[in-house]
Amino acid sequence: MNMLQKMRQLPLARLFTAGLLLAASHIAAPAANISFGVDPLEGTTVRNSPGRQVVGGELFVSFHTGTETFVFDAAAFGMTEIRFANGAIGDIPTNANVVVLQTRDNDNNALTPFGAGNAADLLAAQITVSGPGLFIYFNSSLDLPRLVYSDDISSNTADLKILARMLNLNGQTGINALPTFTANNFAFAEDSPVPEPSTALLLGAGIALLAFGALKRRRMLVAASFAAALTLAVAAEHEHDASPSPAKLVEIVRNATRQFIDVNAVTSAGYTPLFGCVSGPDHGAMGVHYINLALVGDGEIDAQRPEAIIYEPSAGGMRLVGVEYIVDSATWLKNHSAPPTLEGQAFHLVSSPNRYGLPPFFELHVWAWRKNPNGAFVDWNNRVTCEGQ
Repeated sequence: MNMLQKMRQLPLARLFTAGLLLAASHIAAPAANISFGVDPLEGTTVRNSPGRQVVGGELFVSFHTGTETFVFDAAAFGMTEIRFANGAIGDIPTNANVVVLQTRDNDNNALTPFGAGNAADLLAAQITVSGPGLFIYFNSSLDLPRLVYSDDISSNTADLKILARMLNLNGQTGINALPTFTANNFAFAEDSPVPEPSTALLLGAGIALLAFGALKRRRMLVAASFAAALTLAVAAEHEHDASPSPAKLVEIVRNATRQFIDVNAVTSAGYTPLFGCVSGPDHGAMGVHYINLALVGDGEIDAQRPEAIIYEPSAGGMRLVGVEYIVDSATWLKNHSAPPTLEGQAFHLVSSPNRYGLPPFFELHVWAWRKNPNGAFVDWNNRVTCEGQ
């Protein structure tokens, strides 16, 4: 008895259910893309600064070489093709522009750190074709791989932008993962493949549809049931995470800081103004940060107790505009495997050196008292100014 004959002997309700189960069991999660869509050095002044500049603030990601892809906007990155290479420095072709570097030491001394600049220098000595490029290297201090952009991969003075660190590939796991990277892990946005539904998925859906048609003719199933089942299948096929809404966290901050509308209250609570009024490099400002050093040093994040309360100086006095949550990155990562979040909103990494003279730290601004046209969690607020100081 062939499969078709067996299917015909099944009760139609069971056949309908079997079809849905077959389809559901072969709904594959789409290959994950980690995308970079803007000029990596946009918003910085490094191109106007002499010598090599290294820009941090990278994404913290989990990356699996078998299923995931880094996707780049070719125009924004100034690249027209991917010339991929993976190997020790001596095995890298002189025309490569996307490299996974398996060499993890530049001076045969395991006690000295191996960072992005060291890796870039090795590549610059090997590669002779100039132009922007990308490379992955294993950072000895962080004990994990990082993805880096170079504005000229053949130059030892090229500026670098750290794009991502791969938190799941730490230690020996990360070292073992380096050889598994292939050209398929890198793509330009226009070349990124869109997965097609599997044969089993189509077959299962077809079986369910045929069974449903027969059931409908026999008045054994109402259209609403099928619509619900089909909706579930479509939802599963295209499931994605919704972007976090700022409303809840903004409301939490407003309730927690209402007591600090009067700046005298914030100083009484142990906050001290530091760094003066902070203005943006080319637009907007943050304002004056009143910082509670005890909260900064506790290594914790509490939505009810922001580390910094931010005011805008004005002729009428200090006006409360927002808050900043701050935690030392090394302290946080000792006890956590990922950067902090509040109500689904991820923190940003501020690398070192920075304008504040601080070691690397995670931070999150929340503009709860002054609307930011660029978003409630964007660092610079175009509606805040330092002109009143």
